[in-house]
Amino acid sequence: MPLPSKNLPVILVVILVFALLVFPPLGALIGVLSPFPLVFIYLQRGRQVGIALVALVFAVLLVLVGSSQAMLFLAEYALMALVLGESIRIQLPGDRCIVGSALVSGIVSMILLATLLGDQDTSIREFFEKQVRAHFSQSIEAFNSMGEDKAEVEEMKKFAERAAEGFATAYPAFLLIGSLVGAAANYALIRIV
Repeated sequence: MPLPSKNLPVILVVILVFALLVFPPLGALIGVLSPFPLVFIYLQRGRQVGIALVALVFAVLLVLVGSSQAMLFLAEYALMALVLGESIRIQLPGDRCIVGSALVSGIVSMILLATLLGDQDTSIREFFEKQVRAHFSQSIEAFNSMGEDKAEVEEMKKFAERAAEGFATAYPAFLLIGSLVGAAANYALIRIV
């Protein structure tokens, strides 16, 4: 007996939660597919309901986690959902829907990050370089505690210095690629459902 199409989203959510319980690394899917419910409601119930839902989620996040995280949600997920939903609604080709929503989300995210980090004493590049160096130093400390050869650890430190600069410089590309992957995954899921 075929399932009614109304129950499909509920069944997909139950399957996803069960999969997360069995295989926790699938939690990355939650980050990628966060815009999906917003896009789904936007397409099913209309523009006004979709915008109201985004405003409601933003207000809840603003109260619960603060303005910085709420603004990042708005820039990365909500904006992607609104642009993707509207471009699907006006029946743009799939590639334009994906690229448009990814570019808008990625560019606004970069502008917002520049604004949020602008009041600090460091540049955006220095901030991300510092974050990458901190992660590499934790890994190097773990290798030291495991009794790795000192020469190998020194080579790792040199590599970490070069890699930290490269990762910090390439951060805008990572952000745009992440937005593109998220938009493509959400578009594909919307087309399936």
